[in-house]
Amino acid sequence: MKYNIAVQVFGQLRMWEDHEIGRVDGKPVMGSQYREFFKFLKTQADSVDVFGTFWDDEYSRKKVTAGRFDFFDEVELIPIPEVIYKGLWRWGYCLLKSRNLRKRYQHKTNKSYDLVIMMRPDLRIDFGKGKTLEEFLNTIKNKQMIYRNWFQKEISNSSVKPFDVDDKVIYATEESADLFCLGFNHLHNNPESHLHSAYHTDPICYVKIFNLLVSPFNMVADFAQFDLQRHWYLKDIDLTTEPQYDEELKQVKSLDEVKNIVKKHL
Repeated sequence: MKYNIAVQVFGQLRMWEDHEIGRVDGKPVMGSQYREFFKFLKTQADSVDVFGTFWDDEYSRKKVTAGRFDFFDEVELIPIPEVIYKGLWRWGYCLLKSRNLRKRYQHKTNKSYDLVIMMRPDLRIDFGKGKTLEEFLNTIKNKQMIYRNWFQKEISNSSVKPFDVDDKVIYATEESADLFCLGFNHLHNNPESHLHSAYHTDPICYVKIFNLLVSPFNMVADFAQFDLQRHWYLKDIDLTTEPQYDEELKQVKSLDEVKNIVKKHL
């Protein structure tokens, strides 16, 4: 079977630097984990089209100018909203813009996708189960799945924040991805919406608006695992992923800056 995959990388650009992607003779090999992940996807897909939508800030402009997105099909920098709204407003707004970038490309190329992956740009990615990816793509096509999303883990209904969900990476069929991204308009631009926006609950609001089906991909499609770069580093040195200075860590753009802040607090 032939498969087409689209990847929407979106949000605040951070940690967009080379990281260890392997070792040769015991020495680390540095490179882009995203580039390697997209190469991995291509082992089971006929095409993988990648779209980047990021805030138009100095860090992003420098990375674009330096050619750090030469393996992307389209990249767009969008103005930063002046007001910080409730919930994941900026996350959803940037997600919607990334959808629009993909749709414009599809309009030009008359292309459709079997799988759309929506992901943050500051992730640590571990992958390698090609057979699992192949089986996942086969299942989507053989069962003619349409309105289905896959989150990294199960939805937490018993959380302090009901319907709290991991928003690092989301898989979806094309039809479901189109609707899911439009959830931003229905939640934040509709004064009559009965749903409440709160931190990390917006994605589930989008699901509920369109009655989309949801499954955890760490159980049915574990060909890749994802973690925030800063969380991966904190775990690697046996620290909690939410230290007292977590807000300070969220503001920096590079892993070296994260390491310097941690060192300062130890």
